[in-house]
Amino acid sequence: MHIRDQKALKALQKQQGISPAIAAQLDKALADGARSSASKAGVKASKQRSGRRKPAIVTGESKGEACVRLALQDAFGLWEDGGEVVPELIPFPDRQFRVDFCLPRWRYYVEIDGWQFHGFTKEAHHDDRLRGLYFSARGWLPFRVSHGQAVNSPGTLVDALEEAMALSDPLPRSAIDIEAVPHKHGVWHRLIFNENKPPN
Repeated sequence: MHIRDQKALKALQKQQGISPAIAAQLDKALADGARSSASKAGVKASKQRSGRRKPAIVTGESKGEACVRLALQDAFGLWEDGGEVVPELIPFPDRQFRVDFCLPRWRYYVEIDGWQFHGFTKEAHHDDRLRGLYFSARGWLPFRVSHGQAVNSPGTLVDALEEAMALSDPLPRSAIDIEAVPHKHGVWHRLIFNENKPPN
C-alpha cells in the first residue's frame, strides 16, 4: 500500500497497527512532501515567467557539490540570505583548511569525498585523517558523503543534519561573522568569531 495522503495513512495505521509515533513521523513526511511540491511548482512557474533559469553548477563546482549545495540551500538557506549554510568556508584563523559547506552556528561541516582527492593515495588518506582530528579536537562535527551519495541521495545528508540539530544548540548568529575572501576560483569565506563569544 502506498501512503500518498493522510487518508491512506489512517487506513494503514488501523489495518497494520502502526504506533502513534511512527504515524506522526509519516504524517510529517507527507506534509513536508506537500509543501515541497508546492514550492517546486512555484519555482517552476517563476522561472517560466522570468524566462531565466539559475545555473545548476557554479564555476569550479563538481556535480556532487552542486547537488549538495542545492539540497542544503533548499533545506537551511544560505547564510547571506539569513540562513545557515556557507559554502567554501575556512573555519580557523591559524590553518587554511577549507570545507565544502558549513553550518557555522552549529559547527557542522560537509565534505563531498570524491575518490580522486580523498583516498587515491595513502598520503591523501592520511592527510584527511589528520585534518579530521584537528576539526574534532575543536568541537566540529563532520558530515561526509561520497560523490555518488551527493548526486543520488543528498536528502539523506539533510536528514542527518536535521537529526543532529535536534540534539544540539546553535551559537547565536551575532557571535559569528563571515568574511568573503576573493579567490581565483570565485569566493571563499572565512569564519570570524566575535570577541564577545570566543570559539571555545
